[in-house]
Amino acid sequence: MIRYNLNKLIAERGLSANKIYVDTGISRSTLSKLINNQSNMIQLDTIDKLCQYLKVTPSDFLSYLPVDVEVQTLINHIDIFDDGSHYYSAKDFRVDLEVFIKLKNTMQDFTQDFVYRISNIKKEYPEKNIFNRMSDEPILDSIGNTKKMVYLVIINFDDVLKEAIKDITGGDYAFSVEIKDLILKSINNEIHQAGFKELFAYVDNYFKF
Repeated sequence: MIRYNLNKLIAERGLSANKIYVDTGISRSTLSKLINNQSNMIQLDTIDKLCQYLKVTPSDFLSYLPVDVEVQTLINHIDIFDDGSHYYSAKDFRVDLEVFIKLKNTMQDFTQDFVYRISNIKKEYPEKNIFNRMSDEPILDSIGNTKKMVYLVIINFDDVLKEAIKDITGGDYAFSVEIKDLILKSINNEIHQAGFKELFAYVDNYFKF
């Protein structure tokens, strides 16, 4: 896994994305992706320009961890209970997903596999069910009025997975967040491909080392 350290570097220097944009001409969308570690493709001349501007080396700009993460999510069931009123809330969603997570240390060729269920329907194997609750989240417009609602499937990682992530990242919080984001991305991609674009998985208080 590789991540950008731009957010840390600009915080240390008291800079902002707008200041870097004005000084370097690098687009704000590119800077935003780098700051949030969301860019998979970055031009070498962009790295060169940022390293010169921040007076750092590429090894300062990038962090590497010999870890590979694979996540596969399978949907067993998703629907919304409709009582005929055409109005629903988070509690009306019925979800049942299975999540397969593989953490691999590529230097030591060591792999750990985890299988979890996210379900408010099935009660089998409760120790593997990481579902916590459903929640509503309003999206507000510029003047504070509710523009739309999104619905959250709140999940909690168990201690076994949290400890495995802590061990494989050496306790590096930034890389731990990266793994959390990869897991959520897999879950949410499958949910949205199933047509439930207003429904999102969210990890609640997932890391407290």
